[in-house]
Amino acid sequence: MEYSLEEYILFHLDFRACSDPLRFVPLSEINFYLASNYGVGNFNETNLTLALHYLIEKRYIQEDTAHYRITAQGRDYVYRITHPKPPIGEKSLRAQYISNFLAVIGVLVALFGLIYAGSSARKSNITTSRLFTQFKPVDLSTAIDINNNQLNLTKLINWFSNPPVNNDLSIVPFYLSNDSFVLETESQNSSNPSVIYIPLKIQNPVKIHFLLNLSYTPSTYTGGVNVVDKNVCLIHVITDQGQVDYNLTAGQDIREWVIGAANSANTLGSRVKTIWTGSMRGSNVTAAIDHQTLEIPQNLRSSMINSISIEDTSQSLFLNKNPGIVIFGISVEHYK
Repeated sequence: MEYSLEEYILFHLDFRACSDPLRFVPLSEINFYLASNYGVGNFNETNLTLALHYLIEKRYIQEDTAHYRITAQGRDYVYRITHPKPPIGEKSLRAQYISNFLAVIGVLVALFGLIYAGSSARKSNITTSRLFTQFKPVDLSTAIDINNNQLNLTKLINWFSNPPVNNDLSIVPFYLSNDSFVLETESQNSSNPSVIYIPLKIQNPVKIHFLLNLSYTPSTYTGGVNVVDKNVCLIHVITDQGQVDYNLTAGQDIREWVIGAANSANTLGSRVKTIWTGSMRGSNVTAAIDHQTLEIPQNLRSSMINSISIEDTSQSLFLNKNPGIVIFGISVEHYK
């Protein structure tokens, strides 16, 4: 079913109201939701402004200095369009009240009859709405090598002068703090293997969100090889219904974390978002964290993710440990 821009806005505000009905949601979060989470690409700033004004006028949402929250009337509207009923024809209001009342009485009688008789009822097929998703941040300390050995980890505070926390980033939750773990594949500074595995048990995956960058991409670290436009990272998502692979290209899908470093692979395509910039620890050189979103194919969205493996292909391509793959965070988005 196709929904309007106004309805997508209501869906997100209704979802946020489930955890905090009084919270106003910033416009930047709504923008991120529309652009990234549900792929609503046919809108611009003018259309978005008109949509918000329409919802305010209809009293479906409230505004407070570019922050918005859904009203009871708006939540009722969302419920009605996500729980459609067949047409009931032309009835008077009084007749409809009587019909509703009798229907409720009939249901109560049937329920009490079932309880009294002690009969078992066969479960009917229930269609569960999959409109909303939730996130499961991944603990990077669970990562292992091919022999099930634990890997070497560093702390976020060792990478940045003022490390970000979840509130600094996007609406996608990650484990981020000064002491949160950072995982790096084999590189000049890491003794971890070139392939790492992260065991998981997450049902109904929709997307996997990575905070992912490269390390040591300047040609002085790669034996003179320019890594831009080279496939440097291969991500495998293994489910109980099949496997899907994602190839990441330097300078397009993934880039150097020290973006201020000279001659580094520090460009990105439009699909990847830079969600934080600061400076590397002990220096004023600019560093960044990028948000990579990988879509799970429709045919695997009812599966169980068993593991994710991240393969640094630089060893086989360049015969060099560098560059390395740096994982600052992973969060799996899945249906409830």
